[in-house]
Amino acid sequence: MNFLKKGIGIIVGKIVLRAQLIPIGELRGLKWIWGKLFYTAAQRAKLNGLWVEFVKKNHEHKIMQKELAIEVQRELLPAARGVKLDTVEMFAQNKDPKEYIVYGWGRSDCYEFYLHRLATDALNLNKRIITFNFRGVARSQGQVYSEQDLINDYVFQVKRLISQGVPANRIKCYGHSLCGAIATKAVLRLRNAGYDVQIYNDRSFANLIDTSVALYFNRPSSRARLVNIGSLILGAALLFPVAALGMVTLLEAASIALLLTASVFWKPTHALYDKIVAPLLERGMRNAMIYGGWVLDVVDNYKTLPRESRCHTVVKPPVATTSKFLGKRATHPGQDKVIPYEYSLHRHLSHDKQHRRDLKTKLSKAKSKGKNERVEVLKKMLLKQSNGKMTNGGHMTDPKELVTWYKGVHSKRHLSGQEHFYDFVEPNGNHTSRFSRRYKSFS
Repeated sequence: MNFLKKGIGIIVGKIVLRAQLIPIGELRGLKWIWGKLFYTAAQRAKLNGLWVEFVKKNHEHKIMQKELAIEVQRELLPAARGVKLDTVEMFAQNKDPKEYIVYGWGRSDCYEFYLHRLATDALNLNKRIITFNFRGVARSQGQVYSEQDLINDYVFQVKRLISQGVPANRIKCYGHSLCGAIATKAVLRLRNAGYDVQIYNDRSFANLIDTSVALYFNRPSSRARLVNIGSLILGAALLFPVAALGMVTLLEAASIALLLTASVFWKPTHALYDKIVAPLLERGMRNAMIYGGWVLDVVDNYKTLPRESRCHTVVKPPVATTSKFLGKRATHPGQDKVIPYEYSLHRHLSHDKQHRRDLKTKLSKAKSKGKNERVEVLKKMLLKQSNGKMTNGGHMTDPKELVTWYKGVHSKRHLSGQEHFYDFVEPNGNHTSRFSRRYKSFS
């Protein structure tokens, strides 16, 4: 049974962490097949050249624009038996930071896609930037069986810094999308072990299974593809045993298969198959994810963390009304099409919603009593809770393009997602001043 559980975990893991199929590094097995089927030779070469191009650009900066140059080190670190993680550390050339940020990425991503953004953060923050690929992704080695493997990889990256003498309270953890959930569970484990690390959960989900079902079954195009493929597989599973038993001839079986294939794409039968096959596929998907160890229900984990040690974001279009406590909302459109709002972590934090309601009640009382200093303190607290809501982009938008719903109490302007993140990881860095800073950009 353990063998079956691992086998299902591997299959589900390839869907959940699709980055395992990115054709970077050595191509073997399913990664080789995927790379040959869906990528041209030129595309594979470009992906494998991302690191080389980044190093080349940094070398040019060291000669031509030293203020944009960074120090960078890359290692293949042994994390567990049979597991080695491709890991990068970088920081601005003219700095010697003593604090760290550990970055992790989404289901279809590897750190190579974010090298310029990471270098930009290194230039603008007095931090050492750590990023890595999970086991099985790109040049990292090892097999992924369940969510616990990814959590272990993230915990390893933090604990190795602590083992080198870095105080835990000087380490911030960042996770985007899938890694937002992974990092949340990793940080909770670390804090339960006595390590005072903090987390920035960027545009992640509440529950992996619910989000995956929504991704594949609630979107018409995805649902149609699944129903078509599922109908053909189920039909073949029923037809070929019948043919093998001699109940129909091979010619008859081939004719039935041809008719079945044609009927799947005919609207009346497709509607029928949708009612029959889709529920079977959805139930099968849920059961496979549970059995294989891919649940990632993170709401209670996130709520358990102390409020001052956590921050999260969500993309949501602002409503047209004005908050009587925080003022006029931004007017930019925004929508997360990968993790719809109703499946986001933010949507399910009822405890945080109650906290915001309590703050509003206290604000009203403080205003009525003329306690202006108390009002300012409560506004800041409410703003911190409310400005995790972003707009002007989507799931994959660079944070510098996102905009907070509300203007800051002192800045009197909407912050970018970049400033919001920088303020969390470097609260004394003057990132929310009256006038926006001109940040450096590694490009």
